[in-house]
Amino acid sequence: MRKILIAAVLAAAVAVPLAAQTTTTPAAPAAAAPAQQQIGNTPEDRARGGLIFRVFSIALNSDKVQPGVKARLSSCLYNTPMRNISVATGNVFAKNDKLDPKNPQHVYAVAARLCGVKPDAAAAAPGATPTPKPTSSPAASGR
Repeated sequence: MRKILIAAVLAAAVAVPLAAQTTTTPAAPAAAAPAQQQIGNTPEDRARGGLIFRVFSIALNSDKVQPGVKARLSSCLYNTPMRNISVATGNVFAKNDKLDPKNPQHVYAVAARLCGVKPDAAAAAPGATPTPKPTSSPAASGR
């Protein structure tokens, strides 16, 4: 009985790959667009996506970025495809001529804002020095 069961399993293991090779695959749909015409698959979008990932990685490893901002950035990277972030960032750059799409600080600020980071927290971009806020203390006013 044991030999029959082993022989049946071996026969099935050989028959399944052979059957898969002989079946014909349906032709690709004619309406499918080439890969280069898909949104987010242009060389600019891929390069921008790489830059976004790089600046987000720098921000996640930085001591100067607040833990809440880090949590928001990592959540955005985990839950949103990089293609969507890159395309949305590109749309912002297309509408605003004052922003430089090759400047990593501008890319970080726009992408972080799209990920839900508030502008105050996004201003602390990797490599940027935060501007100190004036404090009003009694010692400073001379009282």
